Amino acid sequence: MVSMAGFRNLVAVFSIGVALGGPAFSQGTKAPGGRAAADPAKGMIEMFTKNLGPAALTQEQSSKIDAIFGKAAREAVAKRQEAGLTPKVLRDRQQARKKATDEGKKGKELASAVDAAVPLTDSQKKVLEETDLQLAKARYEFGKLLSADQIAKLPDPFKKNLTTEPKEKKGRPGK
Repeated sequence: MVSMAGFRNLVAVFSIGVALGGPAFSQGTKAPGGRAAADPAKGMIEMFTKNLGPAALTQEQSSKIDAIFGKAAREAVAKRQEAGLTPKVLRDRQQARKKATDEGKKGKELASAVDAAVPLTDSQKKVLEETDLQLAKARYEFGKLLSADQIAKLPDPFKKNLTTEPKEKKGRPGK
């Protein structure tokens, strides 16, 4: 028969084992913050769809999101991962950009600050610019499906993404 003190020790050891070993045996991977790691392309598509919410899309327009933007997002994620541009690297660059912007940096000074904080190889810069352009073109193509009334209901920065034809950047590193 196990004494009460022995039982408490057994429970304590078991609890510590579960707490320390549980994550090692979990089925899925975890992203920062303890939430399940998401497919980056799926996250892009969900964010795009969320930003379109105020436009009250028709069923036909909704069905074309995946055909137009979803395809571009999956291709961009694959190219970025192949080049070593992980979601963590992109998130770190985004945070560095926010910090530099908060410090009042603009233009070339802003780009230099981001590159200094999270440096990329020339090939990674080229892939990032190519995939950014690819995604911008997909947003623009989808924007052509929206009426003027629908576009008017969207936030200004997102309106610009849907209505301004993207152009290749010239004179940037990595080109």
